[in-house]
Amino acid sequence: MTTETSIDTYDWITCEYGQYRIEKTRWKTYRSLDKEGNPLVIGLTRETVKLMTPIHMYSRTPGYDGSHDSHVQTRDNFVEL
Repeated sequence: MTTETSIDTYDWITCEYGQYRIEKTRWKTYRSLDKEGNPLVIGLTRETVKLMTPIHMYSRTPGYDGSHDSHVQTRDNFVEL
């Protein structure tokens, strides 16, 4: 019998819509991923990804009212929800 052990060494960020992590990609951008490993948001800076990921997660909740269905521009970066 084979036993598989997975050690979670990621720094998880918790918001009211769940947990996610941010990683730097090989293209020097940043992306967030949920607990299942699904990509959420890509951005030029870690701060922008951290700012926009909770909004993206909110937009995927069952009670979402469409209030953030648009393109959002922060001071330095552009993000499409």
